Amino acid sequence: MTTDLSKMTVDKLHGLTKEIEKEIKTRESEKKKAEDREKREQRRAIIKQMRDMLNEHEIDVEELVSQQKRVSNKDKRKDGSKSPPKYRDPKDPNRTWTGKGRKPSWFSEAEGRGVPRTSMLIPE
Repeated sequence: MTTDLSKMTVDKLHGLTKEIEKEIKTRESEKKKAEDREKREQRRAIIKQMRDMLNEHEIDVEELVSQQKRVSNKDKRKDGSKSPPKYRDPKDPNRTWTGKGRKPSWFSEAEGRGVPRTSMLIPE
């Protein structure tokens, strides 16, 4: 069905625009609700499968959770993520310091020579 828009008044065109926008919002809302419903159903099915597997192998949920916590803590320790360097040696730009822990000798020596800390800061 096509409508000859050239014969419509401006007021009718505005009214048509509002109806179209309302219909679009309604359909988008219905689509989102259907997607959310499908996700919930998928999650329920997965949870049921997991419960069945746990029961089949006689695994308690608390045991599973505590095991996961231990694994994730080990992963954190293995990560070895370091803080980014905060200071750079004015004489040797390859030497840096994060600002944590013991001061490196080059940092202490530079401060001893009167070099201000702020001048050794690495710009972000």
